[in-house]
Amino acid sequence: MSPAPARLGRTGLLLLVGIALGWGLNWPIMKHVLTRLPPLSFRSFCLVAGGLGVLLLARRARQPITIPAHWRRCAKTRGCSTRWHWPTIRSLP
Repeated sequence: MSPAPARLGRTGLLLLVGIALGWGLNWPIMKHVLTRLPPLSFRSFCLVAGGLGVLLLARRARQPITIPAHWRRCAKTRGCSTRWHWPTIRSLP
């Protein structure tokens, strides 16, 4: 006998609709914004807005915003592996 299929609850359905709308509206909005702003400026804005959003969520949840000791090495490695992006972006016309 096979188990009964799992049902998607109300919260799951709302999350699914939110993700679908966010994903679907992403391309038209990005196309519109990039006709008015340079790509690097837009990505910089997204980085700052996203970082501030994450800090705000952490503060509201009273979570620490320090990097735990066991993640510091990973954070340093990630910084080293992405340093080449800036010269690459600046060399594009």
